[in-house]
Amino acid sequence: MQSSLPLHVQKNIQEVKEKKLTELDLSNYYSADDSEKLTEIPGEVFDLPQLEVLNLNWNRLTEIPEAIGRLSKLKELHLFGNSIVQYPDLLALLPNLNYLGIRRSLSSKLPPKIIPIIHKINRLGIDLSDNQLTTLPEAITKLTNLTHLDLSNNQLKSVAGEITKLTNLTLLYLSNNHLTSLLEEITQLTNLTHLDLNDNQLKSLPEGITKLTNLTHLDLNDNQLTSVPEEITKLTNLTHLDLSNNQLTSLLEEITQLTNLTLLNLGFNQLKSVPEEITKLTNLTLLDLNDNQLKNIPEAIAKLTNLTLLSLGDNQLKSLPEGITNLTNLTILIL
Repeated sequence: MQSSLPLHVQKNIQEVKEKKLTELDLSNYYSADDSEKLTEIPGEVFDLPQLEVLNLNWNRLTEIPEAIGRLSKLKELHLFGNSIVQYPDLLALLPNLNYLGIRRSLSSKLPPKIIPIIHKINRLGIDLSDNQLTTLPEAITKLTNLTHLDLSNNQLKSVAGEITKLTNLTLLYLSNNHLTSLLEEITQLTNLTHLDLNDNQLKSLPEGITKLTNLTHLDLNDNQLTSVPEEITKLTNLTHLDLSNNQLTSLLEEITQLTNLTLLNLGFNQLKSVPEEITKLTNLTLLDLNDNQLKNIPEAIAKLTNLTLLSLGDNQLKSLPEGITNLTNLTILIL
């Protein structure tokens, strides 16, 4: 093995070789020392035919060599935080590859050579987060079997209607972009279970969002919402609803029909009251009402006996419900 390789790289390769492990981690997330980062993939890696997962995140790689074709069992290739400009044609021929992570590895568009690779990785997921994409790459919209798509931390102002072709998507991450509205068409993605729209500029939600009845996680933190459609109550499978950092002035009583919720985050809004019906959310373990304009909390909140965290800080409360002492599972109370 090359003695010039960083010690942790030598050690990890040797361990995988001796123990015939299927995962090799050569990432460098915690190192600020450029001398510890790989500028090329060590040749020894390609002599590990059993590899299924290869993690090369946060190095200084600029190309993937043709030798990658020898890793015929490879399922996942993680390349976050590199500056790769050359992808070999052979990468598209790896028969088992089903995940490609190229977060923070692009400038503003997909390199031509990566498009056939992306078409190959039609079966599972692609991470394109932390790039500078301004539009949804056309190549992505043709991956009709894709289930996971991460486009967070880009510069998208809209999501093309063509995304509706990805009818098998279950996870869609669009946080930290510049979205001002959602096309009604996105509601055709009825297999979605996770939809992350945090940190955009949304002022409203399409009424058709209620068609996404398989959603369990809906994240809308840090937008400009002033209200939530009443029809949201049709999302009965929701367990996680984050509406914090918006401009909500009231809470729909209807939201209390989402009885499967375990997390409800309403912090940093302009709520003046909490409906008594909130006590219907008996599965809640986390309730965040921090930084609103609340003057009182319903006594019946004591019925939320599964709460482990209750955040009420930065409001205008003069007293707390006496029954709050009955919340025996409560481990964190923020006032």
